[in-house]
Amino acid sequence: MILDKTAIRKIAKNRKKLESKLNLKIIIKGEEAELSGNEVDIFVGERVLNAIEKNFPIDSALLLINENYFIEEIPIKSIRAKNLSVIRSRLIGTRGKTLKLISELSDCKVALYENIISIIGEADKMKIAVNAVKSLIKGSRQTNVYSYLEKHKKIDEQDLELKE
Repeated sequence: MILDKTAIRKIAKNRKKLESKLNLKIIIKGEEAELSGNEVDIFVGERVLNAIEKNFPIDSALLLINENYFIEEIPIKSIRAKNLSVIRSRLIGTRGKTLKLISELSDCKVALYENIISIIGEADKMKIAVNAVKSLIKGSRQTNVYSYLEKHKKIDEQDLELKE
């Protein structure tokens, strides 16, 4: 698979860890990463390398090894095509605060790469993070989105208390 230079450097730097966790052999040739192993491991490996290319740290990308974790990509242009730099700024927030809060309050990993927001998480939690990101892209105020996330986090915590 062809990846950007930054992703290739990250993969090369962490090759041994990735090969061990993914149960694969990773061969890097220029801007291409070739995976060898069984088909299931290659499928998972491609998902992990794709997440690394989307600006996720290695440990966050490795969450995709677990079959309960998914990655969803939201192209900003598909929701709102004007003022992309303003929308990107709103999504990042001051010193990355907005992305960080979305990540913490939804229990998902969130990354911005070019004009795509990517989210890694479990299906039920990811839905909440996706709704929050889409609301911000459409122009909702950050405080309203934080309230939405906090409300759903409290609901999840209450559900956990009932199960115990």
